[in-house]
Amino acid sequence: MPNALTDDLTDGLVVYRASRLEALLDPLQQLLDSVPPAHVLAPQTVIAAHPGMRHWLSAALARRRGPGGIVANLRISLPSLWLDELAQSELGAAAVALAPYRRDRLRWRIHELLPEVADAQVGAYLAGGDAARRRYQLADRLARLYTQYLVYRPDWLHAWERGRDDVPEPTFMAPLWRQLRTAIGLPHRGERVEALVRHLARHPQRQATGEPLHIFGVSHLAPAELALLRAVARLRPVILYVPDPCREFWAGLRGEREQLREQAQRVDFSDASEQFFLQMGHPLLASWGRMGQHFMLNLQAFDDAIRMDVRHWQDEAPQQGEGDGLLQRLQESMRQLDPSLLQPLRDGVPAALADRSLRVHLCHTRLRELEVLRDALLNELSARPDLKPSDIVVMAPDIAAYVPLLPAVFGEAGRHQGPLPYHLADVAVARTHPMLNAFSRLLSVPESRLTAPELLDLMQVPEVARALGLDEGDLDTLARWLRQSRVAWALDGAFREGFGVPGIDEYTFAWGMDRLLAGYVLGEAEPGAAEAEQGWTLPDGELWPVEGVHGPQAAALGALDRLLLTLAELHRDAATPRTASAWANRLEQLLDALFRIDPRDREAVEALSLLRRFLQATKLETADCGLDPLLDFPVVREALRERLAAAPERQRFLLGGVTFCGMVPQRAIPFRVIAVLGLNDGEFPRMAGDAGLDLMQRHRRLGDRDVRNDDRYLFLETVMAAREVLHLSYVGEGIRDGKPRNPAAPLAELLGLLDERAGLRGEEADADERPAPPGEPGTIRRPWRVKHPLQPFDRRYFDGSDPRLFSFDAGLAGMVRGEAPAPFADGTDDDAADDAAAAVPLRDVQAYYRDSARQVLAQRLDIRLDALADDRLQESEPLQAGFSALDQVARRLFFDAVGQGRFDLPEQAPAWLRLSGALPSGRLGLDAWTAEREAVQALLEAARAHPLFAGAPPQRQPRMLALVVDGVAVEGTLERVYAAGDGLWLFEAWPGRKAAALTFRERVPLFLDWALLRLATDPAVPVRVGVLAADGGAEIEAPINAWADAFAQTAHDASAARAMLDGLARRVGALLAIWRQAQRRPVSYFPRTSWAALDEKPEAAQWAWEGDFATGERDYAPGYARLLAGDAHFEPGHPDHAALQALARRLAALIDLSAAGEEHA
Repeated sequence: MPNALTDDLTDGLVVYRASRLEALLDPLQQLLDSVPPAHVLAPQTVIAAHPGMRHWLSAALARRRGPGGIVANLRISLPSLWLDELAQSELGAAAVALAPYRRDRLRWRIHELLPEVADAQVGAYLAGGDAARRRYQLADRLARLYTQYLVYRPDWLHAWERGRDDVPEPTFMAPLWRQLRTAIGLPHRGERVEALVRHLARHPQRQATGEPLHIFGVSHLAPAELALLRAVARLRPVILYVPDPCREFWAGLRGEREQLREQAQRVDFSDASEQFFLQMGHPLLASWGRMGQHFMLNLQAFDDAIRMDVRHWQDEAPQQGEGDGLLQRLQESMRQLDPSLLQPLRDGVPAALADRSLRVHLCHTRLRELEVLRDALLNELSARPDLKPSDIVVMAPDIAAYVPLLPAVFGEAGRHQGPLPYHLADVAVARTHPMLNAFSRLLSVPESRLTAPELLDLMQVPEVARALGLDEGDLDTLARWLRQSRVAWALDGAFREGFGVPGIDEYTFAWGMDRLLAGYVLGEAEPGAAEAEQGWTLPDGELWPVEGVHGPQAAALGALDRLLLTLAELHRDAATPRTASAWANRLEQLLDALFRIDPRDREAVEALSLLRRFLQATKLETADCGLDPLLDFPVVREALRERLAAAPERQRFLLGGVTFCGMVPQRAIPFRVIAVLGLNDGEFPRMAGDAGLDLMQRHRRLGDRDVRNDDRYLFLETVMAAREVLHLSYVGEGIRDGKPRNPAAPLAELLGLLDERAGLRGEEADADERPAPPGEPGTIRRPWRVKHPLQPFDRRYFDGSDPRLFSFDAGLAGMVRGEAPAPFADGTDDDAADDAAAAVPLRDVQAYYRDSARQVLAQRLDIRLDALADDRLQESEPLQAGFSALDQVARRLFFDAVGQGRFDLPEQAPAWLRLSGALPSGRLGLDAWTAEREAVQALLEAARAHPLFAGAPPQRQPRMLALVVDGVAVEGTLERVYAAGDGLWLFEAWPGRKAAALTFRERVPLFLDWALLRLATDPAVPVRVGVLAADGGAEIEAPINAWADAFAQTAHDASAARAMLDGLARRVGALLAIWRQAQRRPVSYFPRTSWAALDEKPEAAQWAWEGDFATGERDYAPGYARLLAGDAHFEPGHPDHAALQALARRLAALIDLSAAGEEHA
């Protein structure tokens, strides 16, 4: 056929059609070889439909040449570039000077004219809230529509220019367009195309050449562009290589051609003309193929210019080597326009279960979609040794939603490591470098609450930290200081007022900086000093300094102050409109102040250069229009965010490895494996956002484009582009409510047709997931529909019950097979071996009995969960009438009072509580103080009657401890020791808590401290224990004090006294032995749950662990208990419960001195 073309054809349109894009390479290559350019050194030109096609086409042609072949001197251009070059060569350089009609320029002219538009709806819209941004958004939307009309409705624009404001209906856009056209004063694109068509007709000699014009892969052209191609085709051959999914569209009888031509002559788009497509024989083609069918019909309007319309021979029979799976049958059914060829269960269910060519995966989250995809791709690589990662493409309508999750599943992009290296395309500019995203967040400061975590995140950007002179240690220090200062959000009180809340300074950065600077300048007050009780009184109010702000790291405080001043200046400037040029200069100053790059970092250099171009873009765009408009900051921010959210101009596509990209119209090129994620209802097809302004939506024509039909045709192209495997997935079930979610409409239509062809139309969609009757195997009716469990470690992935569920994660497989995970400490660590000479730190033993999981993991194994801790930076001030448990306010109030010999609290909260931010502001703080004061006052009244406080105020005397107990050396400090009369007391108080609610967490350390104090003190000195709780505390202290009284009776019996002390030492030794054992191999001890195991109710331990009406110990933040326990179960009858209960009973016996002889427990 190409030879006949070169011999006989000197002009006209030639259409090559094929359902497989690569099949069109054969005629293209033959024509390139058979018709060389007139000049030896002149390049041959091929016009590719889009940039992705251009990349693929150059590589595909090179592969066609073979290992020794070369593709050189071939220029692959794009339609817009070719049109500009043609216009310039025929009409001169002025023909392509169309920049004033580009959207980014046109919107600024519209922005200036909008206040003058005499339209009630426009006036009402601009009079609403946030008027400045509304005005810009409306101008941008109108600019989009005008640029669309330049291509699809130049006749409307021409009518408007002649004063026809009622075409196609009365609209304010007509007089507005006349103003724009007059202001610009240059012909627009539609006029240039018409002029070019006329010029080619009058001066054919320059284009009258026998060299063909090749246009490859195009599936849509605007009517004006088709008219231009027709004009060119009168002078030279124009070869269209069209991907066409169905061989039957234009083949067959002449009568069908006549019907198509009749449809093409119907200018007005109507329901009647659309119904024609529903008679084309395949429901999916009718639903998905509208855009391509419109293109084919528009081509038929130029039937007199079409010299050849050739269908590739491969479409007449299935391609060899493509297989006969469900995917191939689906493609062949559309290729032959015969839905009966789609027989999902043709070979039975077992064969369909083994068929991986087309599967639809239902997942609970986007992360699970990626996890399922990874296993599916690894499975394909394993089953197909010749498959390479570069043969795989993964697309998603909203690829940005998956970008943050990809590193967790596939690793970092661009690193060619592991079995699935990948790269990204169609990702927002802001995602290409952290600095760009940081600047985008910086623009949000004037409208954001500016929380402490947000500020810390900004400082952690390397370029920002470098500009501020901060290293990693400085950032950790600032995080700690901000946490201590209790800063939550807002720059100052005035900043808060902008959000409609009282303008108090507490919890703002200004208040926190004052406290931090005071802590640095004034230092820490000496105990007993007036400042320690009342705070610092300054001219503008009272202040409580933050402790610990000193040393060389205090220089970081200056960096924080500098950052806050810069942000405050930005917030202040954002309130005043400026010209576009002034904003460009102001934001460049901000960029220079807060960002400093490493000049050796190429990516950072490129990101900074790009950011500078973006900052100057608005200034240049408006200057090109002869404008320098006065703009509010929200408008400038909107324009910058739009540029940062756009895909980069230079797309990285087909760079090797798996390609992750968006679903871009006309992007579908052939891959062996194609995966499409996120096919969720409401997300695909995408909705048009014209707000009812687009007249084309109300006055349709054949060949018009719209977002929804573009997306449907893209889905059709994607289905036809998959050669071996098509992996489709969507979020099919809510992760919180478990309710089913609908797939995207095109996917639902595919599933519906599969059901129909399989005879399952009446079956419920979830029939395969319903449990089978007892004793019967489960039935799978829809092998192509795979619903995945919520968790990747679900047993079904490993037990072989469903061949469609599998996993390549060996770690998860080991868990499911029941292999016992290796304990954190297995007893073989030499560092943990018993060493009689090594002293035991008392603080570690106390920490273990208070919180066993945290002590073992964080202190012993250095496994820390600080990022999940409750003491992270806060985003809001306290909003409840209470105090954080971490602050231990009641304990401090009580011990401060008794330490000063007072048994009454003042009416007003002390300064350290009022001024430190621990006490909520306003009425909440008053209510919190009242409740806390009452609880502590009640305890102080009980203390007043306690024997410890009967005489002179007792003196607190912490004791340093260095003692050998039962052969074990113990060192530490006993903090709560008081001297009263001729004896010592170990005193503890728990305001607001009843003694019955105290668990091993409080009881074991209390007993241990008292016992060590008794063993370390002269036997002649009495050592008693004092306990105060909301309901007294006598039940805790009574057994110990009874032992102390009995010990006092042995003052004249040395052997009896020694026996009692030895028994006490053995109890302490047993407690130390349990601690030492837990350091080597964790034992079944969790303070609250273990105490509950002593309850008469068998389920008490399970309730304490898992929670009933309150949070269970398993779920205490940040999660040490859950991590240490693993999959332990504490329900009655389980071995884990028995071990827990046994140890709990032993601990209870060891600390209960009323149980004689239990020191040997």
